Amino acid sequence: NSETIRRCMEMTGFDEKELADLFGVDDKEVKEDEFDLTAALEKASFVDTIKPNEDKVYEKRVAKEVYAKEAKAAYQQIMDLIDRFQKLSDLEEKRSTLLAELDTQIKVSNATTFIEIA
Repeated sequence: NSETIRRCMEMTGFDEKELADLFGVDDKEVKEDEFDLTAALEKASFVDTIKPNEDKVYEKRVAKEVYAKEAKAAYQQIMDLIDRFQKLSDLEEKRSTLLAELDTQIKVSNATTFIEIA
């Protein structure tokens, strides 16, 4: 019943906010990724050449300032994806821990019978 589940959740040591973080989904945060890490790495360009008498980089044919700005943006995008992946991994680990603790507590609750003698 819901009272047993509530007691079991209390016994896990997770508070209500932590449980909401693990299982809740905020619609404002949910959006489709426009790219993945592999695609970002393949698209990124961090090395190019420029001739002394030219103002554009050789491969992309853009000004070196534009190239540097694009490289910095690509680097930040990649770092953001890595950070997001790490946060998701941490949440998955917490979720697994919570589910294991809940399973244990439910088994304990189901195996425990309280008998009141009047």
